[in-house]
Amino acid sequence: MFQRDVSVLVIGTDDFGRVIEQSVLTACTVDSFVRHTTWESAMAIWTPRLFQLTDLFILEMFRQYDTGFRAEGLATAALIAEHGAMPLVVSPFEMTEQVGGPRGFIWDACQSDSLADRVLKLLDGSKTSRDAGVLRLLAEKLNRDDSLFSLHR
Repeated sequence: MFQRDVSVLVIGTDDFGRVIEQSVLTACTVDSFVRHTTWESAMAIWTPRLFQLTDLFILEMFRQYDTGFRAEGLATAALIAEHGAMPLVVSPFEMTEQVGGPRGFIWDACQSDSLADRVLKLLDGSKTSRDAGVLRLLAEKLNRDDSLFSLHR
């Protein structure tokens, strides 16, 4: 369990948010603030103060639009990193080998560590890449390469 109170915001679909919120709560102190919001609601609360007060943003990798899926989690992680905050992108599919780049900010079920362990590691200040440029390039790569989504549609 993490030894200090933390603030974690989970962003994605309602179902994703509820599951991740419960998983993270098991790793945090009783007085920690762990909440989820949808993609639609999240954009209304973006403020510099939110980035200052939130220790970790956990983002769903994909967002579904009428035209298909987009790697919204990576694009949003780039924005979060630009503000100096810590993002963690969670994918329902094995993605880290396909995406490449730093491994610390992307977690999927095929990882050797659990989601709670990854959250604890990030909250503990372990060094991971928060390079907004890298995150943006990975998002563009995923959104451009339809072959990455062919098995997941």
